[in-house]
Amino acid sequence: MKPRILYIASSGIRHPLVVSQVVRYLKRLSQSSEICHLVTLERDPFEPGEEDRIRQELLPHQIHWHGQKSYPNLRAFNIWREIYGGYRKCLKLIKDYDLNIIHARSFIPGNIALRLSRKTGLKFLYDMRGFWTHEKWAKGTIKNQVVRNYSQKMENRLFSDADSLVSLSFAGKNFLKENGIKTQIDVIPCCCDTELFFPAEVRQKSNAHQLIAAGSLGPGYLPEAVFGLFEASKKLYSKCNLKLLTRTNRGALEKAAQKSNCDLSSVFIGSVGPDEVGEHLRQADVGVVMNQFNFDKIACSPTKLAECLATGLPVFANCKGIGDMEDIITTNRVGVVVEEQNQESWLRAVQEMKHLLTDPEVRIRCRKLAVDRFSVDVAVGVYADIYQRLVSDL
Repeated sequence: MKPRILYIASSGIRHPLVVSQVVRYLKRLSQSSEICHLVTLERDPFEPGEEDRIRQELLPHQIHWHGQKSYPNLRAFNIWREIYGGYRKCLKLIKDYDLNIIHARSFIPGNIALRLSRKTGLKFLYDMRGFWTHEKWAKGTIKNQVVRNYSQKMENRLFSDADSLVSLSFAGKNFLKENGIKTQIDVIPCCCDTELFFPAEVRQKSNAHQLIAAGSLGPGYLPEAVFGLFEASKKLYSKCNLKLLTRTNRGALEKAAQKSNCDLSSVFIGSVGPDEVGEHLRQADVGVVMNQFNFDKIACSPTKLAECLATGLPVFANCKGIGDMEDIITTNRVGVVVEEQNQESWLRAVQEMKHLLTDPEVRIRCRKLAVDRFSVDVAVGVYADIYQRLVSDL
């Protein structure tokens, strides 16, 4: 029996992570599955004809896309609105197309899938993407202790009642096992397309040392540390540039830059499409991957790490409590760990990186690690095995 998949994603079809972490995976998985119906939660309006164009692009891969309306405001109320609206939509898809696996990515899709699984008896894969309740509490999205407790109970049911779990890190998997979760757990970190993210054949010589940070630079991503590392780099390199590929509000970046005494006038800030990020990474010398530690971070895996490594870039990263980062960086010697966030620590990290860059094998190690551990093809192979395991139990 071939998998016939209902895939429920927590963001819109145009969201960069859905493009890189869902659509690219599903296109490859179409070789081992019969059909896939992809449901996304859409908050933003579409341009005329845009929805039809997206559907036509996905159809050759046997992916049928359905946009379900999402509601960004009044979340305590609208989460339930999304869950039950998604449940009704997805139940009809299951019945109409005889689907046999439900793959849910993150908390809201997980709660839709759990209700569907109980109703239909279909196998349910919960792709947890981290500890949702802890993350929302840390970010302030959940502010009420009663709501937090209820949300955690809902999340615990997903961990225990799913037929299979995917964790982004071994640290996250171990935490669940230590706390009594008996569901089978596979570890699949955030990966990238190593055919799209690849090193430059010949590195262009530049008079300037190039730093780059791609992705969100909000408060949870230590933007002041990114600017601090840039300022420290300028003390060791006569010419040093920083490029930020981000949609983060410029006002927030200005506040973070002030804390590190960084002049933003010398920093490139802009956003590009997912398919353009690789070209910018290939022009850089070092990537910056910083995450503020909260408990939920033990289950995280930064996509930007995979992308930097695939293009041959060693990275600055803080690692303690951040998924499997410490093992990845130190064991494979593909970057410099930055744990203390102050000027002395940033300068020391830059000195270590300058020494690491003299190693002629460092970029080769980065690329090899990405291909072996963080390639979409590796992840797709694990997902295909999980799907086959689930359908064999039907």
